[in-house]
Amino acid sequence: MSKTKSNQYFEGWFYKIVSKDLNNIYAFIPGISKTDDDKAHCFIQVLDGVNCKSYNIKYPISSFSYITENTIKIDKNIFSKNGIRLDIDRHELKVSGELLFDDICDIKRNMLSPTAMGFFEYFSFLECKHEVLSMNHTITGELAINDSVFKFKDTIIDFNDGKGYIEKDMGTSFPKNYVWVQCNHFRNESISLMCSVADIPFIYRSFKGFICILHVNDNEYRFATYNNSKIINENINHKNINIALKNKKFYLDIKAEIIKAAPLFSPKNAAMSSSIMESLQSNVTISLYDKNKNLIVKDESLVAGLEIVI
Repeated sequence: MSKTKSNQYFEGWFYKIVSKDLNNIYAFIPGISKTDDDKAHCFIQVLDGVNCKSYNIKYPISSFSYITENTIKIDKNIFSKNGIRLDIDRHELKVSGELLFDDICDIKRNMLSPTAMGFFEYFSFLECKHEVLSMNHTITGELAINDSVFKFKDTIIDFNDGKGYIEKDMGTSFPKNYVWVQCNHFRNESISLMCSVADIPFIYRSFKGFICILHVNDNEYRFATYNNSKIINENINHKNINIALKNKKFYLDIKAEIIKAAPLFSPKNAAMSSSIMESLQSNVTISLYDKNKNLIVKDESLVAGLEIVI
């Protein structure tokens, strides 16, 4: 069940899947929107990152069930950390098949940081909580997709040896202003990045909170509000971001640019009544230095997820 205490809440899981040849990039976003009115429902949003098309498939709320905390079922579709089984059959979109995930790359956890939120995980009143379930994993399987891009003909897409990423959000609303960037397709295949900076309402005020997790060669570098890291540079507009973060030992510079984006529904007061633009084909460059300004790694990618809401 949701970790929020409100009778009105949303939960959404984000599954990014990328084929080995990078020609197919999709996000499958299952979730539930529980409200006190007749708009309560569950859904699967599908984002075709290459063709910039998105779909919002609604189901009655009775179609949603938890198998475990992070294994859910919506109608005939099953989503878990170990894979997804899809059976979407609508006029505008048909998707069927099964993908299995292996070599799940989890984040470091302890009592003070049980999730990516750190000790903020224990504050049940936050409007939105964020969790990273897999920074990187390999994919086995194929999907049959039938939509207008493929002229409503079944097209088999091979995701074998592709890569994936999983995260989760829950609460009542997305932040009013935020930036999110994610990528695990760098030249150095060991690198995976997730970074989010947002205005966080907190009791009677708000503050700028951030989480950034970088994996390089089995090492995790974390920059977050809760571990006394600092934002030392932040330049953001509707298309580009340049964010520099610093902790006691390291300095990380992130530059990203939206290339193509498509609309998705997002939660506001538990209802999926807002919208955002999301890109799965953005440019990103990272530069990591030690405290003496020695370069540890610099890399770039053209297959980054990016949202800029300002």
